[in-house]
Amino acid sequence: MRLSTLIQPPRGQSPLLADDRQSLAEATDRFQIEYIRRLVEQCRGNMSVAAARLGLHRSNLYRKMRQLGMEIPRAEREEPVGY
Repeated sequence: MRLSTLIQPPRGQSPLLADDRQSLAEATDRFQIEYIRRLVEQCRGNMSVAAARLGLHRSNLYRKMRQLGMEIPRAEREEPVGY
C-alpha cells in the first residue's frame, strides 16, 4: 500500500488518517485493521496467502486479528485438529 493511498485514498474509500483526535495507539490500530482487511480481501480470504504477504505465520495473523478485535472469516475460525 502506497503512502499516497493513505493520505488521499481512491474515490469511494475512507481515508485512514482522517481523525487527528486519535492517540497514536488508536491510529496505529485503525491502520492495522484496515491494512489487514484490505489485504485479506485482495487475497480473496485466503489467510495463508495474506499471512505470507504480511511476513507472518498464519497463526500470528489470527492472533493479531483477535488482538485488534477483528472478525475472523467463518471458514477459518477453527484450527485443524492436531494444532
